Amino acid sequence: MSSQIVWVKRFRIIEFLRDVKNEAVIVIQVRTCSSRLPAKALLPMAGMPLVVFIAMRAASSGARVIAAIPEDKTDDNLANILDHHGVEYFRGSQKNVLKRMKDGLSFLSNDQHVFRLTGDNLIADGKLLNVVYENFVMGDFGYLSASGDGSGLPRWGTGVELFRYGDLENALNSSTEDSEFESVTPQIKKIHGNNILQTFSHLDMEDYRCTIDTLSDYLYLARIIDKFSHPVETSFLELLEAIKHDPQ
Repeated sequence: MSSQIVWVKRFRIIEFLRDVKNEAVIVIQVRTCSSRLPAKALLPMAGMPLVVFIAMRAASSGARVIAAIPEDKTDDNLANILDHHGVEYFRGSQKNVLKRMKDGLSFLSNDQHVFRLTGDNLIADGKLLNVVYENFVMGDFGYLSASGDGSGLPRWGTGVELFRYGDLENALNSSTEDSEFESVTPQIKKIHGNNILQTFSHLDMEDYRCTIDTLSDYLYLARIIDKFSHPVETSFLELLEAIKHDPQ
């Protein structure tokens, strides 16, 4: 490989990192009224509430991180905890999450990029988000997901979606089913296609589980996280390697 090509590749990586920091916003969709494991976002993980742990890992991308939480009184404690830890947030409809995100991000231009994460998936870090962003831009996608068939990443636990802010309004105007308003991206996928990141297909971990939906999920992942001295800085690949060697 010539030195010129290496320089170009390094320049592009610097460009992507700059763009993620300046052009993208990471939104963590989170609430405390989960039916199977209530208030799971507030459970301790590495010495802090789970939602804060997720936000800190995502923030290593350099992009702005904002939690999208319901306006219901049941989530006031969540808001107080986010305030205490310095995590930015906005509030909106509990059931219509699509509208919550559109209204809360109204300061963005239609072309700005939005990462959607959820408050029960702790694997994603800046490294994974930057890879998703790079592939999104290079592939000229309108929607890209880190997990799904062919991704090589766990279907349950590595949920990262990337799209542009303007598509939230398009999706809001097109959605008719309750599930579409709650899941945010079904209509965006219909517009742009359900594009799946292929970079890590060789990992072959699609059937592994690393989300937090039940108490047993939480206890398992807390044990995995406890294996690391600095889990906020631990790369998603190191976490996945630990999960592969010690599956649930």
